[in-house]
Amino acid sequence: MACAHYNPAPMRVLHVTAGTKWTGPAAVAVAQVEAMREAGIEAEIAVTRGSPLAARLAGLGWARPLLAPGRRPRDFCDDVAALDGTLGRERFDAVHAHSSHDHLAAAAALGRGRAALVRSFHHENGFRPLFSSWGRRRASGFAFSNSALREGFAARFRPEAPCARFSPVAEVDRFSPGPRDPAVRGELGIPEDAFVVGTIGKMAPGRGHDAAIRILAGAHDPRVVMLHVGKGESKESLWRLAASLGVGSRNFGAGYQEERLPDCYRAMDAFLFTASGADQGHRAVLEAMTSGLPIVALDVPGIADFEIVKGPGFVAKSEAEASAALDFLAAHEDARAGMAAAARRTAERFAGPAFARAAADFYAAALDFWKKRRGARVGRQQEHA
Repeated sequence: MACAHYNPAPMRVLHVTAGTKWTGPAAVAVAQVEAMREAGIEAEIAVTRGSPLAARLAGLGWARPLLAPGRRPRDFCDDVAALDGTLGRERFDAVHAHSSHDHLAAAAALGRGRAALVRSFHHENGFRPLFSSWGRRRASGFAFSNSALREGFAARFRPEAPCARFSPVAEVDRFSPGPRDPAVRGELGIPEDAFVVGTIGKMAPGRGHDAAIRILAGAHDPRVVMLHVGKGESKESLWRLAASLGVGSRNFGAGYQEERLPDCYRAMDAFLFTASGADQGHRAVLEAMTSGLPIVALDVPGIADFEIVKGPGFVAKSEAEASAALDFLAAHEDARAGMAAAARRTAERFAGPAFARAAADFYAAALDFWKKRRGARVGRQQEHA
């Protein structure tokens, strides 16, 4: 989507992500770069050589396969050298790191002070001890995937550098309310009159699929069924759990989906969110809202950013509350339609143009902070000369 009537100041930003797949923080970072480019910000991204992500982005012209595929000390040195060489040949105003590895490599490459260093935190696990000292002191700005992370960081470190929330970008053109493709439900054997509750994510421990199945079992309306979109090593144990709770016939799996993901959302009547993924900006919730789905979410950190209780759905304090919310949605079509419309309206506030405006302001503040700090350092050196 073009960012009409918006002319950001000339700026060049190099994002760096060691993520190798189209998932988690890497996918979020790529979408943010795309949104900035469409708004006129010259943003590029450095990715891992030979990775599925690099292959997906090949030919775009703004994705650079600079990073080594390994994580050995020698590979880290190679990454520093690759970034150092790039920054020596070309001018970038800021380098934006998306993981601890990226942050430390970029900080080492920027030792000569050629650009401002910015760090994103996509998950609470990103607060590493090493970062808290050496890496943090070298950053001129911090971005967070949700407000809870930002508040926790501020309380822990009280940084002087600019901070901002960098939520996932809503793909309002790709995901949208629309006619349901009957083939999606038909291929899975889902009854036509079923009330389909969807959940998306890797089937692995800690990803909330077990909670979703328990919530399904707690719903009294027999029309309520669950559609899991994703794959992983826990699928068999999850299916056994569903059978043991008496909802095996109401539990369906679509496997991993990419091209047909918009159709999968349209096959749902509501979306259930029970646990964070690798990126705590909760991209799946935003995709579901953009698709016009009512949301039922457990109260996980960051979910408050979507203001779900103000229209798009329910934030449940327990699995029992979530089950009751699903029963309510299945029984009240008018209320469901109102929540669906509110979900779409809310999601549009996270679209590319709004994100790009906020990002440009953040980078401008980070650059100003970096320049003032660099000027102060030069002044101290001259005093002692």
